[in-house]
Amino acid sequence: NHNTLILKFYCFIYIFILFIISLVKAISASHNNKKIPKDDEEASLYDFFTDLMNKKCCSLFHTTTNETSFNSNSTNASSVLVPITFRNYCRYCLQVKLPHTHHCRKCRQCVPKMDHHCSYLNTCIGESNRKYFILTLIYGDLLFLYTIYEISNSFIIFCIKDNISSNIRYHCLYYTLFLILVMFCGYFTAFTLYHISFVIKGTTLFDSKFSPHLKPEEPRGIYSNITKVMGNNILLWLIPIINS
Repeated sequence: NHNTLILKFYCFIYIFILFIISLVKAISASHNNKKIPKDDEEASLYDFFTDLMNKKCCSLFHTTTNETSFNSNSTNASSVLVPITFRNYCRYCLQVKLPHTHHCRKCRQCVPKMDHHCSYLNTCIGESNRKYFILTLIYGDLLFLYTIYEISNSFIIFCIKDNISSNIRYHCLYYTLFLILVMFCGYFTAFTLYHISFVIKGTTLFDSKFSPHLKPEEPRGIYSNITKVMGNNILLWLIPIINS
């Protein structure tokens, strides 16, 4: 029994430390929306459209489909390289947004692969901290479940050793607190599974609700969608570190 208690204690401390680390990283992560383009051609194209939009030359983009493609080496619009639309331009940050990047009015910045603005953490959940946010939910849910298990186990032992009919007020108070804890745990578990479902689907909460026109970059399976958020090394999925 003594060894079991020590093992439970260390497991709780380990999960609690991972929870705190994930929570701190999710809150303190910075959203760098100015990504370096892949090559010189894309860089010149990105700078060209950024300067063009900053000069408010939006009349060049009016088409019947509201979407036109340009090539930095050619003036032929049929030569498709990178699609530029009005959805790609942020009128608040005055710059061209990359795909799946959205502006958060509360954070006052564009967030790459924005999932949502979390009021509980007072920060946006995006590409830089989505893994830490998911881990915070998972470890928080485990702490809830562990607490409920230990409280239930202690109460059962208490009822066996003592007369169950004694201390009626204590039992009523316990049942009330236990019911509240179970309700919070149920809500937290549903909230966790809700966000994990978007990771499995390979999309974000913001895109699924407010940008249904945005399609995934390429068809992916469940494993590929998870690695896109949690990292390539499956052994580091549940560790709050960068897993490229």
